[in-house]
Amino acid sequence: FPVVLSNGNIPFFSGIAVTQFKIYPYPVLREANTALDALTHVAAFGSMDGLAKYQTQTSTPLAITHSQSADNSFILLSAGAEALKSTCPGGALAWIVDRTGRVVHYWKSHPNLWDNLEKVTRVPGVSGAISPAGVHLCENGDLIATFHGHNTFPFAVGLARFDGQSNLLWKKELLTHHTFSVGDDGRIYVPALDLNQA
Repeated sequence: FPVVLSNGNIPFFSGIAVTQFKIYPYPVLREANTALDALTHVAAFGSMDGLAKYQTQTSTPLAITHSQSADNSFILLSAGAEALKSTCPGGALAWIVDRTGRVVHYWKSHPNLWDNLEKVTRVPGVSGAISPAGVHLCENGDLIATFHGHNTFPFAVGLARFDGQSNLLWKKELLTHHTFSVGDDGRIYVPALDLNQA
């Protein structure tokens, strides 16, 4: 039988070719599906803590990947001050997991880290939680983190560095962006707000 191609069946045959021969955008779609599975599992258990508790009772992996080079690699995560309380009772600033979701290291949260703000104003009468927004793991195990505030003006707060045992080494209220990079010489490059230019 002759095959008649039309605008309607070209996407259909293209989809078959993508999945059969694993050509682009197959890797993107596969990773998107894995991410959707992870979000669905987190939603079903209410939080990452709920999912972690479930994972300790079953053999279901918490972290799933299709990457061929990811077998022995680790993932650096961060969230709000209430994160990972099942492992770290006071909450974790950031933590490292292996590809099964097992926590291999964490940095404790510092709830009073930004109590003495001079440039940032908290909204009166409203909870103004300040959470890590971006993190960088140094070769010596130190953690550098930028912080943003909820119900604060401005939302950008500052930058802090912690050693591998969660001790604060220094902090600066710099109104920093969440994205930053660290040069080979250890210098930190980060965009910041200038309220005088607003």
